Amino acid sequence: MASPLTPRLLVLYGSETGTAQDVAEFVQQLAFNRHLLDTQIFSMDAFPVSQLLPQCSTVIFIVSTTGDGEAPENMRNSWRCLLQKKLGTQWMVGVRFAVFGLGDSSYAKYNAVARRLQGRLLQLGASELIERGLGDDQHAYGYFGALNPWLEKLWAAVLQLYPLPEGQIVDDSPKPIEPRYSVTIHGNREMEVDVAKVLTPRTDASNFYAPPRTSVGREKGIYWARVVENKRITAEDWEQDVRHLEFDIDSDSSAGDPAEVPFRAGDIAVVYPENVTGVDDMLKYVKLDGDTVISISAGDGSKQLDLPSPITLYDLFTKFLAILETPRRSFFEKLSLFATNDEETSQCASNPDFLLMFIFVTKKEKLEELASAEGVDLLYDYCIREKKTYVEVLTDFPSVKVPLTILLQLVPRQQPRSYSISSSALLHPGRVHLTVAIVNFLTPYKRRRNGICSAFFQSLDPSKEQKRVPMWIKHGLFEPPGLERDMLLIGPGTGLASMRAMVQERQFLRKQGGDNSSGAIYLYFGCRHKNKDFLYGDELRGLMTSGDITKFHTAFSRDQDHKIYVQTLLAENKETVFNFIVNGEGCIYIAGSAKRMPNDVYEVLRDILRSVGKMPLPTAEKIMKTLARKKRYVFTTAMEDVEQAEHVRSFVKLANLTQTSQLHEWNLESLHRALQWAYAAEDAVSGSDYSQQDVEMRIRQWFPVATLPTLSVGEALTANALCHARIHLLRSILQSPFLPSHPTPSELLIAVLEELRRTRDEDSFSNAFIEDHSLTR
Repeated sequence: MASPLTPRLLVLYGSETGTAQDVAEFVQQLAFNRHLLDTQIFSMDAFPVSQLLPQCSTVIFIVSTTGDGEAPENMRNSWRCLLQKKLGTQWMVGVRFAVFGLGDSSYAKYNAVARRLQGRLLQLGASELIERGLGDDQHAYGYFGALNPWLEKLWAAVLQLYPLPEGQIVDDSPKPIEPRYSVTIHGNREMEVDVAKVLTPRTDASNFYAPPRTSVGREKGIYWARVVENKRITAEDWEQDVRHLEFDIDSDSSAGDPAEVPFRAGDIAVVYPENVTGVDDMLKYVKLDGDTVISISAGDGSKQLDLPSPITLYDLFTKFLAILETPRRSFFEKLSLFATNDEETSQCASNPDFLLMFIFVTKKEKLEELASAEGVDLLYDYCIREKKTYVEVLTDFPSVKVPLTILLQLVPRQQPRSYSISSSALLHPGRVHLTVAIVNFLTPYKRRRNGICSAFFQSLDPSKEQKRVPMWIKHGLFEPPGLERDMLLIGPGTGLASMRAMVQERQFLRKQGGDNSSGAIYLYFGCRHKNKDFLYGDELRGLMTSGDITKFHTAFSRDQDHKIYVQTLLAENKETVFNFIVNGEGCIYIAGSAKRMPNDVYEVLRDILRSVGKMPLPTAEKIMKTLARKKRYVFTTAMEDVEQAEHVRSFVKLANLTQTSQLHEWNLESLHRALQWAYAAEDAVSGSDYSQQDVEMRIRQWFPVATLPTLSVGEALTANALCHARIHLLRSILQSPFLPSHPTPSELLIAVLEELRRTRDEDSFSNAFIEDHSLTR
């Protein structure tokens, strides 16, 4: 039975980027709409789990999975609490629960947190209200594909427990927003002296930038870093721009005493970026100058303010509001409250996105549809796949005027980005090195997108006077072993960052102690081309020559006809790897993509134990688990911008959507989907591990009558070959025996030509298209 201190319905979330929190808040609003007005919501660590969770009646958990199957920061303490052995199997008897997880099935440990949480709650005696729901970012409609049906089941079960009051109905229409802030707008010159005092680098945002208590560093944990080097370390003609950045953190620590350095090898720098675009458009939207000063206070005066005040609008939109993030569904619901029933006709003529979406409907109706469960396909087409930003959506609806006080609620706060530190504070005192892959990709409609932090890093010029960059440091999963222990380091791509730091720290300690008998270092690195993206190649070869690296293995996957990866090299050196694992106390550290990397490396090491050691699978598995338990086998995700390789994710989502669209039933919508997929495939082939053969296989799977000319991978990466591959695909569409009488081929051709006008390679694609006479027969 619920305690007077606990509600009938409690919503707990674990969220790393804010998505799970957004879903949890949506669930709470739906509960309010069902007259469960005592429903409360907390992050898991903000709720006294050990004291009150067993007293709750019904608990809904919304949790995401980050990195290599890790729990979000704001639920790690409560998760550790739930794992205590002293909690018996009767600890949560009488508590009903439901779990919904948010994850990405392209990662090895898909929705691991939700799965573990469900299992542990059952172990503790709780009963499941409905079956677990797992949202998949790779679904055609993202996590909504699983969330919407899960919510239907949830409310059916909840209303059985807590029926609606007599005479009441469920009303899920948008509800008025209660302002949580009050804003006073001052003149441009008013309060000039006060602003100068308040908006100094070290005091303007102490609450906003404050790291959690788990961070390491001096005093408050914040460094106001200054960039002193920013250089590209991949070839200029290579598609991926990887940067080496160095920041001066004004450290006064002693390089000679490891106990006093601000960070150790394996730690992570957490950086707050600034918005380098979109600020002028936001100022136009609110119709105020950037140097306008505003004062902000909490609406009820009780909460600690999460924004600095006073502040200029320029600083507000540049530093603190995430105007370049992609809005979630709840944003459109709240935006609809400020729309009228007038048609947004001016946008139909100028914005192609509105041609199919917004004709003959009012902007209020369209915003409500974007926010509804039925409008999830529209939401993905218009917003999520195209990575629309808050400022772009507001610009698309210029007559929907949201007061500044409400904008502070609707637009989330700028979130920090985490990067593995690629240097040792012992070897480079007062400096933090980062190795960053710049995120740059095309959306299905050929809009160029840059990662928010990537664009910020690109804008930093060491030769000019720079503003300070807020940075704090947190512990990573790697804990450098003692000097005498061997290390096997596996770091393809920017996963090399942590490995570089480990090597530098060992290098410094060896020289400081004058001891050349330290443990061996075996480094495995992989990239695509030796002359294109071999990061720190000269430096690493020098460390090999000096003896700081015992053995250096490199895998250049695209420099020969067959692909070679670090897993290949591990298998080739299986005797050495076997001896490393079995006959010593060495540690294996791996950093890379959390998608295939963990499983691939784990399997090759396990198979080495089986083949060389002549042992059965259970024995090999047990050895691997023992290594992990003793922290001799540690994997961490390469900490990069979360938008990295977004073009590949878009491709996979479009592929999934194409499969669900039953493209043998040809109509304008299915052709629209096919074209979207074909455009995304170009970037997937040229910018990822998808091969042309993969693409051809998928095309033949979806279009049984299609026959593509045989193209080599090299030919497929040329614009001409890609154009003709698309043309052949479209010809097959138009000549398909499944083509119905409506729409006609000419109508389809018009739609194709409309699509061509939006592509970046308009001339080559259109000319080749029109010259292919067989297509227009």
